[in-house]
Amino acid sequence: MIINNTVLFQSAFLLIVIGFSIKMEVFPLHTVCVDANSIAPSPVSALISTSLANVGFIAIFRFFKITTYTPMHDWASHVLFIIGSLSVLYAAIYMIRVKNYKRLVAYSSIEHMGLVAIGIATGGLAWFAVVLHLIYHSFTKSSLFFQLSQLIHMYKTKKLAGVGSCFKLNPLGGLVFLLAFILILGIPPSGMFFTELMLFKTMIEQGLLWLVIVIILLLTIIIWIFTKQLFRILFKNVGKQQLSTIEPSPWYESLPQLILLLFALYLSIQPPDLLISLIQQAVLP
Repeated sequence: MIINNTVLFQSAFLLIVIGFSIKMEVFPLHTVCVDANSIAPSPVSALISTSLANVGFIAIFRFFKITTYTPMHDWASHVLFIIGSLSVLYAAIYMIRVKNYKRLVAYSSIEHMGLVAIGIATGGLAWFAVVLHLIYHSFTKSSLFFQLSQLIHMYKTKKLAGVGSCFKLNPLGGLVFLLAFILILGIPPSGMFFTELMLFKTMIEQGLLWLVIVIILLLTIIIWIFTKQLFRILFKNVGKQQLSTIEPSPWYESLPQLILLLFALYLSIQPPDLLISLIQQAVLP
């Protein structure tokens, strides 16, 4: 009976995680969200990569907490470690060959949610880190998707090869892009740098230094790809003929995105005590 119950529990947990991986944007059903984000209008893409991904996180996290005081805890942790690591690996590999800037940002969501899955499995301080990480990610990624809608309007294409000179055509929009990429890549003073630091610290304390090294190497690849494509969007020279056909977006259309990013930056530098207290209460065992 114990063996049968164990098999049933493991099967149920796997089915739950696989089912909600569509919402959370992690392996194995992450490709659904990549396709949806690349095709959907930018506001819908922002909703998918923030609110819906957070809903998926809550579902998987709540079911995982059930295993905390059971013999199945280590097994469930290994499942999420594998899922999170494969998600980051998949994002790094496919970013190398991506030619669509909306898909590039969509793969970034898979990377971040993969880190969140690893944080769920790690436990301890990592639980606090991943919830705070999701907050920073929601503000930053939504503003980034909204800003991408300006590129689609200006260049009439989603291909990286067809964009360039964004800083010249729309200085404020270029500044928003630059700030968004700094925050989403976890470059200080981005709050994601500190949440990832807390995650890696907890993993090292649990003897997972080898996994930390692998994840950092994959993140290095992702940062390199993002930086390369960012400079293409902002500074690559486009032909005079193409430049004459581009209608720059009004500067004020970038203000809402800038406000979201500045708010995320404020939360990164000085998170309110109330926010910290709410997160601590949410992740208590």
